[in-house]
Amino acid sequence: MPRTLWVLHRFGTTTATSNRLTTTEDLRNHDGDLVPSGTTVRGNVQDFGGGNVLLDEDWYRTGIGGGFGDNQAYNFGVYDATFTKVRELSLSYLIDNDNLKSLLGLDSIRFTATGRNLININNVPGIDPETNQYGVGNALGLDYFTNPQTKSVLFTAAFNF
Repeated sequence: MPRTLWVLHRFGTTTATSNRLTTTEDLRNHDGDLVPSGTTVRGNVQDFGGGNVLLDEDWYRTGIGGGFGDNQAYNFGVYDATFTKVRELSLSYLIDNDNLKSLLGLDSIRFTATGRNLININNVPGIDPETNQYGVGNALGLDYFTNPQTKSVLFTAAFNF
């Protein structure tokens, strides 16, 4: 559950809250206030099944579209956490021939490139589904300004005598 996303919505620092649009129809926001057609606002329009609703600053600041967890309906933040990840991938190339021994006194040289956490395909916005706010345990996917897993690339050369 990307709780960080909801807090950043509240602060107005996400892409979703930066949208500026001019309404093409009379809309109501989540408080029921009428926003007339032709009004330029920051926000988004979404249909939850009962017609279009304006998700304006108030939706993200104090409504269930954002906040600090106070009275929030976090079911909006529950996502399918099925994911595909390449945790580690190594490619090596071995140079092993008679000329190495005679020219350099080496039996072989091995070059290796290793990458960690390079590919992560998932449907959860902004987080790695394996993140865990509470450390080691069963609470995978809970995010509240949790550090992501690091990506790294390592190059090595091994000279064998």
